[in-house]
Amino acid sequence: MNLICNSNGMHILSKNERKNYLAFCLPLHKAALRGNWKVAQAIIDECPDIVNVSITKNYETALHIASSTKHSDFVEKLVDLMNPKDLFLQNRNWNTALCLAAAAGTVKSAEIMVGSESRLLKIHGNHNMSPLLMAALFGHKDMVSFLYSKTMSMSDNDWTGRDRITLLEACVSANLYGKLSLA
Repeated sequence: MNLICNSNGMHILSKNERKNYLAFCLPLHKAALRGNWKVAQAIIDECPDIVNVSITKNYETALHIASSTKHSDFVEKLVDLMNPKDLFLQNRNWNTALCLAAAAGTVKSAEIMVGSESRLLKIHGNHNMSPLLMAALFGHKDMVSFLYSKTMSMSDNDWTGRDRITLLEACVSANLYGKLSLA
């Protein structure tokens, strides 16, 4: 399959590859949504580069799609096949797969990605929100606890006063205040 890079640095199929899109990308998208690793593995075996190809109009990879589902086994197998730099790929809204996992509250998927590449915690997504802030805004207590425990190792250069205030406000708004120990 011939791949090109768009201006955002993400791999996409060339416009002449509709046949390949229907043969590879669409089935991989469905497999990622359903957590069907058997189908995904067959596609990846035939086209190994597809693990870092955006397979939706929103520039999402299979990892972006699977990260927002409860299929953490699928996420783990996919991350094992990926180059760590591919975990930094962002969709059209600037969200990494970790951002989507944070917004969905899929803690196990987040643990897998952060375990593979802890610098993901520093990558802000849509509206310049960190994965931690996204989790707080959606009220995902367990995700906030996990991400906060990992974020505490970030330096002050990565964790501004404004970030801290915004996180506190989000925790209060989501009724997480008093339910978490953020100290």
